[in-house]
Amino acid sequence: MNFDKFLTQKIDWNSLPQQELRGSSGRSVYREVFTGDYRLRLAEYSADYKSEDWCDKGHIIHCVNGKVTLHFKSKSDILIEAGNTIILGGKDAHMASTENSPATLFIIDKN
Repeated sequence: MNFDKFLTQKIDWNSLPQQELRGSSGRSVYREVFTGDYRLRLAEYSADYKSEDWCDKGHIIHCVNGKVTLHFKSKSDILIEAGNTIILGGKDAHMASTENSPATLFIIDKN
């Protein structure tokens, strides 16, 4: 990441429009900001959320609250809980799921 390309800005997440992504079960409601070559998202995943498709993008994900399990095509599942951060390489195709409770994630990825 080249921070020289970023503009200093305060993000008021509550002022941004919500978008929705349906999973094969449950849904994610998120707000996003684009800065430089990056997208920042604050996403709330419902209880019993399951991704509909595999994602092959790289991300930096911080779990703000709750728990999310990341399922990989080529490696064992990884559980991230509130306070955990994971760096996902672009070659690690993955899906996400929550169990009985919702989770909030802060996600950074390339546009």
